[in-house]
Amino acid sequence: MFRRYLNAGLFVAALMTPGLALAQQSPAVLSASAAGQPSAAASAAQQVTADVAETARRYHVGVRGGVGFDPALIEMGGHVTFGPIFTDSISFRPGVGLGAGEVTTTLGFNLDVLYTLTGAASPARWRMYAGAGPNFALSHESFQADVPVEGTDTSNRFDFSDTDFQTGLNLIFGARRGGMFIEMNATAWGAHNVRLLIGHNF
Repeated sequence: MFRRYLNAGLFVAALMTPGLALAQQSPAVLSASAAGQPSAAASAAQQVTADVAETARRYHVGVRGGVGFDPALIEMGGHVTFGPIFTDSISFRPGVGLGAGEVTTTLGFNLDVLYTLTGAASPARWRMYAGAGPNFALSHESFQADVPVEGTDTSNRFDFSDTDFQTGLNLIFGARRGGMFIEMNATAWGAHNVRLLIGHNF
């Protein structure tokens, strides 16, 4: 009889042992899991920060302004610089520019590729660069004249205007220091113009 009760007690104890072991291990497992979650979240946040910093390093918005000489224009515009591409010396700079003069108004779109010449990499020194790229421009030329109406003291204003779509090739040579730059930008083949521009990359 005693052996029967002993066997039954051992059987019940055997059944309860895994539950007790699991109950004893559960807080440790939960603690480890809870400790692992903040670590994973911190790692994800660090990765996002690194990705944002890398994108900011490769992507810069800039503005520029200056004068055009042929035809005579006041120029202003903006661009976005992507780079470095392939090497530290090459960057891609698409942009848009608006020029306004006494007779001519232009709206141009540029797809320029710039190459920074080798030299001192210090932001405190001027670095030379050259580049080229296609130019697509709308050019509007207008001439207004007051023509007197016969037999009256009034006059009619006539607008002789012409709008053309032109393509060309930009040839660029400039220098930059930090975010500031100055460049000579000439467009050949189709849309002819020579511009002296000053700008800043943010």
